[in-house]
Amino acid sequence: MIEESINDSAKLLEKNWKKLAIDFSKIYGLIYLILIISTIIMVGSWLMVSTGIMGNIWIGIAVAVAATIVLQIIMIVLTGVIRATAYLVVSERAAGKSIGIIREAGKLLFPVARYTLVIIAIQIAILAVIIAPILLLSGSASVILMTIFAVACIIAFVVFLFIIQFGLLEVIYSKTGVIASLKASINKVKKNVVPVFIFDLILLVIVLALSIPFAILMQFLILPVMMMGAAFGQNLAFGIIGMILYFALIFIMSVAMEMGMLPLQYFFWKRLM
Repeated sequence: MIEESINDSAKLLEKNWKKLAIDFSKIYGLIYLILIISTIIMVGSWLMVSTGIMGNIWIGIAVAVAATIVLQIIMIVLTGVIRATAYLVVSERAAGKSIGIIREAGKLLFPVARYTLVIIAIQIAILAVIIAPILLLSGSASVILMTIFAVACIIAFVVFLFIIQFGLLEVIYSKTGVIASLKASINKVKKNVVPVFIFDLILLVIVLALSIPFAILMQFLILPVMMMGAAFGQNLAFGIIGMILYFALIFIMSVAMEMGMLPLQYFFWKRLM
């Protein structure tokens, strides 16, 4: 199962790596655009508070906080929807076709948005379950007891992410609701625990392998440029160049990671069906 998925992924990349790189670049270009616009709006709202344009400072702070929370939620949902189209890119390229990213994102908007919001709510609830007892026990319980409880909760959180890892793929391709998609993912993992675990380890190795060259570039190219800017009296040119290089590197790394992982994830999920 894993070997076949790796072979299918390798064949797809061999034939379509340029097209996939372009498609994923478009996807992350849209994601960056969303992040930039939302950041500008959030910074603008706080600048309006600091300059007193909104009048009463407490009203201004309340508006800015509300705007920040709403924009963060919108940003997470929209970036999640845009990124979900990357799976469709993989499946369509495998079939020798192409997709309109914005058009497909529109079709996925409500299903993926619902799924994303439910997952966020569940994660917040799990974190609350982890943090609340630790805070309550901090005054009376021993450090060892608190540590054991915290580790147990973290393991439970990791297990949760492990068993729902195919939920988004179920939403995209099976077109089922959130609960049905989560149940389908859990059933697939339960029936194939060992292969899924080994597959996740392979994905982890791929991520680490792809991270090494980017970490080297970060260490020996981007950081020296930023340090030169600081050495020359906060030189603005070096600072701007460093930031441009930094975001360009993150962009390229994101595209490379998607090319390394998403075809594997798609073909492996498909073989679990």
